[in-house]
Amino acid sequence: MLAQLSTRIAEIQKPDRDREKHLQRQNALLTEKINNWLNMAEEGKFELHKSLLDRLAAMQQQMDTHTQELVVISKRRQLPLKNFGESQIHSFAEAVRAELFTKNSKFARSYLKGIVSEIRISGTSGTIKGNIADMAAAISSYRAGTPLMVPRHLSKWCARSDSNALPLGS
Repeated sequence: MLAQLSTRIAEIQKPDRDREKHLQRQNALLTEKINNWLNMAEEGKFELHKSLLDRLAAMQQQMDTHTQELVVISKRRQLPLKNFGESQIHSFAEAVRAELFTKNSKFARSYLKGIVSEIRISGTSGTIKGNIADMAAAISSYRAGTPLMVPRHLSKWCARSDSNALPLGS
């Protein structure tokens, strides 16, 4: 699931990265054009007539539009899905692994129900599948050195009424 999650995040981010590069290139070109026109005007090579001022204003408006779109792209990158890196993924995986191998764990089964949809065992290997968004949410909310918490989006993860407030491993 972790490899699949990394692949999916890269797929999600690719269009934004491509668009961001395009917008940054466009802004660099527009900045260069504006600066060239202004430099030539400062050198007295021509006067800034209304038509040229209108053209410069249009280029500046384009840059402003690009900048606004870049802000939107930047905000998308701040979503919880993207608020973790390799070390966070590995930390989370180790915490889950430790909980799963804890004898008589009260919460392992319920926790897995929250993030795993299918487990297939064949021979000496196994495959675990689950919802990428649920996995990303669990990873992004995990903090190394703290106990795992049962995913909040599960309404019936544990039969005991008082257990919803307990972290995994308690």
